[in-house]
Amino acid sequence: MAKKGKYVKIGEKAFSFSDHRVGFNLVKGQIKELKTLEQRRSTKVKKALQGGHLAIASQAEFDRFNKVPTTDTTGQDIDDDVELTLLEKLEEMTKADLTKHYEDNYEVDEDEVEAFGKLKKAEMVEELTELAEEE
Repeated sequence: MAKKGKYVKIGEKAFSFSDHRVGFNLVKGQIKELKTLEQRRSTKVKKALQGGHLAIASQAEFDRFNKVPTTDTTGQDIDDDVELTLLEKLEEMTKADLTKHYEDNYEVDEDEVEAFGKLKKAEMVEELTELAEEE
């Protein structure tokens, strides 16, 4: 059985959360497990939970978020070892790669690209995820 506070999501008062000391990053729409004791005991995580920047997620929410489809729309099996979600792909990219992706895939001018390049990586991922959902 999951311990209380083992799974978290972004709360009403935030768009992203990061505690670099314990290696935990989260953007709006994600549900992640606090995997280590250090992450669960982090003062920054505890304060974010108390302040509404993070919220507790249930085991069921976590399972639904992480559910990988086993078939595509045609009913054929998907090799889930190969398929990555857009969010996973974006999280693996460097800031330079994210900026290049933004420039190459969206109709933006030089000023928008420059402003995008100044964002934090988590903000870049969130922005690209939102843009992809709008398409």
